[in-house]
Amino acid sequence: MTHNELTDILRHSSGCDWLQSDGGESYVFKQDLHLKIKSGHGFEVKDTSAYPWLDDLDEKSLLNVQFDVLYGASVIEKRSLLLVDGGRALLPIPSGANGRSVSEGDLSFAQIVDDSEIVMAYMRRCGLAIDAEPSATRRCGTIASASEAPPGCHG
Repeated sequence: MTHNELTDILRHSSGCDWLQSDGGESYVFKQDLHLKIKSGHGFEVKDTSAYPWLDDLDEKSLLNVQFDVLYGASVIEKRSLLLVDGGRALLPIPSGANGRSVSEGDLSFAQIVDDSEIVMAYMRRCGLAIDAEPSATRRCGTIASASEAPPGCHG
């Protein structure tokens, strides 16, 4: 598997394309059992001033949760998500001038390791917006090939 193929899988797959194990600590891609996501440690974000959208939540605590993307035993990428509202949802880390923009790739990753509907509900509740970047439609059980996806989706 190439790095571009791995990136496409992370960007265009959905939670139903992955097997969950270890109580939600590990995910295995159904179409290639060598591809895994493992949840690592989380650490409390003490200075939450960069996240004004936390005011829209019941609980203001924030954990940064680390994930390793592995192929076989090799760590290929490290990702981070924010565990918000007392552990109710994992969200991509926003950026941008207003601190409320998330990339579509980061959103897709969050939807692999957390329930897609919950992620989107929290995105709306917090006023987080998805960066406008071209992407292929995610379909359960299929990954869009380079020929099916719009330009810019395959890096």
